[in-house]
Amino acid sequence: MFVCKECGKIFEEPKEWDACPYCEGNYDDAVKCIECGEYSAKGICNICEKNICEQILLEIVPKLKDIIDNYTKKDIDMLHAYLDKYKKFYILDIFEIAENLGK
Repeated sequence: MFVCKECGKIFEEPKEWDACPYCEGNYDDAVKCIECGEYSAKGICNICEKNICEQILLEIVPKLKDIIDNYTKKDIDMLHAYLDKYKKFYILDIFEIAENLGK
């Protein structure tokens, strides 16, 4: 399976090996979504990505509220420094969410 870099459509085989059959744009190999098995450009389809983000928000937001209410700024800064080190593994910037909770 292939995915067009221009229009995002998924197709089995291009009619011409140098262009997308829909828009004649460039294409790349498509990857199966890690959640549902549908093909996508990034390994997770938009629907599953949205669902995962919503699940994370439902799980993390109450915990962040608890952290904000019960921990000192020093504790939160230490947690922030630790998570910053591993930030590339997170879908959402949880500290942006935490800052918005405090408003």
